[in-house]
Amino acid sequence: MNMNNFFEKFNAQLKEAIIEDYKSLLKLSDGEKAYTCALVTDSDAMTFFFAMNTIEKYNQKLIEVGNEYQSYYKWAPSEWAYGDQLSENKKISQISDILTRQRETMKDDFSDFEINLYEFMTSTLKTLIDDGYFSNMIVFISISDDARSKSIENYSAKLLNVPEKYNEFLNR
Repeated sequence: MNMNNFFEKFNAQLKEAIIEDYKSLLKLSDGEKAYTCALVTDSDAMTFFFAMNTIEKYNQKLIEVGNEYQSYYKWAPSEWAYGDQLSENKKISQISDILTRQRETMKDDFSDFEINLYEFMTSTLKTLIDDGYFSNMIVFISISDDARSKSIENYSAKLLNVPEKYNEFLNR
């Protein structure tokens, strides 16, 4: 299957997975004030995870570890309290299996696949924002353990957030 057909077909599955995991995480957060969420892939573009954090869990983390790395704990999805590993449904994990299989067929076109994946992740989140999800939250995509993560986070945050929220994120 070519790349464009893959992402077109994959779109509905990813949206459904994000929605189900997001709703599950909101339920787990039990009324806490969510301030951010992110869709994250790895540097090999083979997996996804979805994460969300709340003001309450962020403040609790700072009490535990101190204020020295407060920006890191506020904006690093891997450090957030709520991730799809806690979700009842774990739909994102199932989606990762599909992504892995497709990625393995694209060995010669990795850079094209990677660019298309980041655009796809961003447009999927934008569609969900337009549908009313993630209100009053800062939303972005990221790459775990990758030197390019900050630039990709910044670029996606600019596309996904109102200027006020984007500037807050940019000044992290």
